[in-house]
Amino acid sequence: MNWVVDWDSVEDHTVRFRGSLDFQQWRRLVGPHFAGPPVVEHTQCVIHGLKIGTPSAPNTDRPAHRESPSSRSERQAALASRE
Repeated sequence: MNWVVDWDSVEDHTVRFRGSLDFQQWRRLVGPHFAGPPVVEHTQCVIHGLKIGTPSAPNTDRPAHRESPSSRSERQAALASRE
């Protein structure tokens, strides 16, 4: 499973959210249910207004942040088992 979270800045995710009491409580509740440590990717849109193959492509300067509750190797194993 992949989560896509759109933050206003990387610092909003890494400093404000991750340092908050709400995050600590959330992590205590859901952490035991993760298969492994989350894989986090911080990305930024580099082409704006491009609408190829998607009904609506993002048109923003804000970075998109992806956090997955499973490790990269587990995702690769799951994809390989589908083939």
